[in-house]
Amino acid sequence: MVKKGKFKLLSYVIEDQLIFYKSLNKNIKILAFSIIEAESFIPLLQILLDFLKKRMIKYFSIQLKVHDKNKKLFLINFEDVNKNEIIKLFNITNYKINSETTQVTFLNNENLEQIFLNIFNKKNTSNLSISESRESILIKNHKLSTLYNFYALNLNQIHIKSSFIHSFLDLAGSFNINGYLIFNFKPGLDDNIYLASYFVEFSNRLDYNEKTDQKINDFYDLELLTKQKMELNRFFNFLWRFDIFSNTILYKECLELFKESSEQYEFHDLIKFNSQFETNLQKQNLKFKRLNPNLLFIEQGVLFYSSTFLDSKVILKILKRYYSKFRIFILILVEREYEKLLKINKIDILNNVEVLNSNKFLKLDFQVFKNLCLKNA
Repeated sequence: MVKKGKFKLLSYVIEDQLIFYKSLNKNIKILAFSIIEAESFIPLLQILLDFLKKRMIKYFSIQLKVHDKNKKLFLINFEDVNKNEIIKLFNITNYKINSETTQVTFLNNENLEQIFLNIFNKKNTSNLSISESRESILIKNHKLSTLYNFYALNLNQIHIKSSFIHSFLDLAGSFNINGYLIFNFKPGLDDNIYLASYFVEFSNRLDYNEKTDQKINDFYDLELLTKQKMELNRFFNFLWRFDIFSNTILYKECLELFKESSEQYEFHDLIKFNSQFETNLQKQNLKFKRLNPNLLFIEQGVLFYSSTFLDSKVILKILKRYYSKFRIFILILVEREYEKLLKINKIDILNNVEVLNSNKFLKLDFQVFKNLCLKNA
């Protein structure tokens, strides 16, 4: 079995809501892990950051999976020479979290083990073997073989962070890429919190040779992903969702990364929404001109209409005049008015028209405006 220092890769013990690792030599240090499923980053993220600053936990990580981006997994690490002390710290953490939020679930027993080992693509690990394959890691589990590629995620390259996570996972999904996005939080000696991030891609095709980093980087026009060779003796870091590469940055530089999209816009107020929308367009260096309170002209090729209510006469007038010239986005901010829009005959199947409500707008990657204009140039 693969070893790293004092620990054996699969020498863990499950006890209710905790996974325990015990060192194999005279150093009796004990590691323990807890996993929480959450619907959103906040307030759980804030609670764990507070525990991290108080050194009550060693580190924690957030795991997001392509094609399952709504499930947010928080893995928490405890470390001590005394098992009872770990249990005490876990109970304090558990109580604090459950008293301040109801939208979390602490995994236990079989569910905890299954999620902890889900990176192996199969629960049963009795015949597991791990080996290096060029710059990748090959895991064989019974008759199933999985190839893993590892990429450093360069967060300092991202100009606007508030919508990045959703955008990245959607983009990876559109490219039929499978993988995990990992964010690791740990305290530094200077009492600052540091954030490390990486993307792990997996495929059951042993001949898999897609240029994933090139595809992603070309889309964002940034050096966002950098492929890295994973040494076999560092595989523990991935299993334990610890940091892997030396690309840590200060967490305070990435506060907006974990801000929920719905917090960015006031959909009930068109004036405030327009201001927030234009601010985010500016952050992404997109050119636009405000034609009237409802209409924006973006990057010389996109008309963006937004309104709190449905005015079908205005919309039909815009379509008649501009449908053949520009790509048109229609956003109706109030849901019941949006549903009325969908009843307009054939509007949702027009090739050059995108119909949006607030939820669809939040999932929109603004770079599509620039890409559409480049495509039509």
